[in-house]
Amino acid sequence: RRKVKVGVHSRNADGRRTPIVGVEEARKLAETLRIQIAGGADPWRERRSARTSTVPTLADAFDHYLREHIMKRATATTLATTRTVARVHILPSLGKFELCYLDRFTVASWHSKIGADAPAGQGKRAIANRALTIVRASFEHAARAGWIDASTPNPCTRIRPFPERVRHRDAVLNADA
Repeated sequence: RRKVKVGVHSRNADGRRTPIVGVEEARKLAETLRIQIAGGADPWRERRSARTSTVPTLADAFDHYLREHIMKRATATTLATTRTVARVHILPSLGKFELCYLDRFTVASWHSKIGADAPAGQGKRAIANRALTIVRASFEHAARAGWIDASTPNPCTRIRPFPERVRHRDAVLNADA
């Protein structure tokens, strides 16, 4: 796996942060794992099952946001748009990220990619902005629900949305009316 150094952490190819350890500490950890494996344990399976059962992902946060906010307060059109944007743009790219590992760089890159694919029209940029708003709101609802520590920063803050063209809808008035 390819690792990239980011501050005091290293980042795996899948985007997860791992602490940087020294050579001696790494050797001690490796020896501990060898002893556990020789004893018949499967530390990776235990780690994976512990992580999947306790740490919510962005997909979990979105489902909570959809059930607790959108379905109760939004119109049918907003509900349909939110589901479509999530199904097409959010969940395939960011849905598997655990909330504590989702960072601003990942979200900004994802947002730019959606908007950069935009043709001459503004459609994709508006969708990218809508998707960013949905991710931001899902993260905030997860924080309010206590799924993550309140000190965990929302990765969507300080990401500038794309400028959108304002559409003017001039009403046509009939003189006979």
